[in-house]
Amino acid sequence: MFVLWFSWYAFNAGPAMLAGGTDEGLIGRIAAYTTMCAASSGTTYLLLSVTLKKKIPEPCDLANGILAGLVCSTSACSITEPALGIVVGSVGGLITLLVSKLMLYLKIDDVVDAVAVHLGCGLWSALSGPFFAGTRKGDLEICGIFTGCATGWKMLGSNILITFLTIVYVTAIIAPVCFLLSKCRILRIGLESEKSGVDLVEFHGSAYNNELQSYRQTRFNNSTKAPSPRKSRRSQKKPQSSVIEIVDNNHSNGEVKDAGAIAIE
Repeated sequence: MFVLWFSWYAFNAGPAMLAGGTDEGLIGRIAAYTTMCAASSGTTYLLLSVTLKKKIPEPCDLANGILAGLVCSTSACSITEPALGIVVGSVGGLITLLVSKLMLYLKIDDVVDAVAVHLGCGLWSALSGPFFAGTRKGDLEICGIFTGCATGWKMLGSNILITFLTIVYVTAIIAPVCFLLSKCRILRIGLESEKSGVDLVEFHGSAYNNELQSYRQTRFNNSTKAPSPRKSRRSQKKPQSSVIEIVDNNHSNGEVKDAGAIAIE
């Protein structure tokens, strides 16, 4: 994640530097805007995941949130003030969570939330510029809807049109390829590999500690207070409760005359 985040500074600042002319502070603003988007999106996504999904914080959630913020920062990094990156990144974290829940609702398999991060935040990145843009490049002033500029609506229309045409173009190319791969039965992995996990089949190692993950989820569901490891071991060795039946010894056939249940903790 660190390498990806660090590389994103060159990804954003490189092209903008070539198009920015003699603006000496442009690279610094782009770097600051990129940092604000990534940090705010990662924080927002992590907090929302813990609050709404009722789960304990996990590094994968933070990493996905940071990546979502980096995607959000790409489109308008050279025309938006760094402070507004907090707003753009926070909205990006919310969009990522909502799209992720939508994919689960539609029962579409997206293990790493690629659609939520790249499609959801990619669309938001394209639309954030017309709303929050506010900068000057030489004699050209670029501003958005929320920064008091009427040209923001024209920019919004142009970005929507370009985004739509991009989706049509990519779909027209990728859909036939996926259809052909599906007919050749090489689009998806085998059923047994899917059940076992690609990490085990292809890389001969587990990417996740399933026992630890199950224990942590069960622990969180049962109680908001985590038990100590010593207490957990004791609870595994001794059953939580047992039932003792009181049998009348006067009956040779072992018929139960009076029975009671005594719970032993």
